Amino acid sequence: MDIKLFFNNQQSIKLSYDIAESFRKQNFYIATSKLKKLLGNLDTVAGYIFSQEDSKALADELQLILLALLDAQDNCDYVLQADIIEGDLLPLLQKLQIAFQERDLVQVPDFFEQNINSLKEYDFGLYKLLNNENLIEGKNSLLSDKLTLSLAINGQPTAQTFVNGQSFYLHSSVNPEREASLLADSLKQAEDYMVFGMELGYHVLELLNRHQSARVHVFESNIYLLHMAFTYIDWTTYIANGRMRVVYNDDLKQLVSELSGRFAEMKNAELLVHYPAIKMIEDAQTRQLLEDFFVTTSSMREQGGLLDSNFEVISKLNLPECGELKDIFKDKAVVIVGAGPSVDLQLTSIKNVEIK
Repeated sequence: MDIKLFFNNQQSIKLSYDIAESFRKQNFYIATSKLKKLLGNLDTVAGYIFSQEDSKALADELQLILLALLDAQDNCDYVLQADIIEGDLLPLLQKLQIAFQERDLVQVPDFFEQNINSLKEYDFGLYKLLNNENLIEGKNSLLSDKLTLSLAINGQPTAQTFVNGQSFYLHSSVNPEREASLLADSLKQAEDYMVFGMELGYHVLELLNRHQSARVHVFESNIYLLHMAFTYIDWTTYIANGRMRVVYNDDLKQLVSELSGRFAEMKNAELLVHYPAIKMIEDAQTRQLLEDFFVTTSSMREQGGLLDSNFEVISKLNLPECGELKDIFKDKAVVIVGAGPSVDLQLTSIKNVEIK
């Protein structure tokens, strides 16, 4: 099999996600334009499947899907087209991609040489760090002890690690690129993005591609993961134009301090803490501090719309300023408690408080 077929099918998987999403958003021009490209790709895939004696079941399934898809297209039934692509075609393409991987017909691109040459010209400090022969030995040790590289269902490299008695993925085992896109959806438009945790870099690449004029600053403490990120993704364009900067420090406290300092100085910046980077931290105290920080920042982002809505509603009530209550409580003992179920647990204690 020509390796181009593997990448053709990989592109078809990406297109399938994009098309279904565009149909759901009623962006019909974008969806139909990409669907035309997808159908062209499927001609190539179909030619391969129909030529394989052991792929009759796949061939029959693909034929039924294409007939249903073309019928929905003729009827301008955009909802059904999205359903067929998402519910029928995409699982078949993923099944085919797994079959390609099982036959060892996959070649994972290696961009390290071209990335390192670009770093030599534009970021010599990082170049010296990564262009170190001793890194290879340490990287191999990491792979054998704590990190396993594999291919996601869509054919992109992904990684699973074993740290602190737990095994977990750093990126999706189905579609790392899609996962990165959904993660980037949670961030507002900004001039600068501060990212804690590089891992293999899919989320960083998504931010760079999505926000064409923004700068992305990556803070990473694991030099071996940086080496892998510069192996599997082509960063040359972003290194050359200065839109991606990597800050490396193996001292986590110093790294977090520098991240906090730079973020505080930024006028228009968004912060992204990549959660797997926190889970990889072995020191329990440092990990807990960053866990707490992650919960705080993510909660603010998730609840931001609700907080803004509440503020708008309360503002319209024209309530008096709290300063007007000052005379009411003058020279009186006051107990301030929160709201919610936790208060019930404290009622007995409050009753026993002696007011002097």
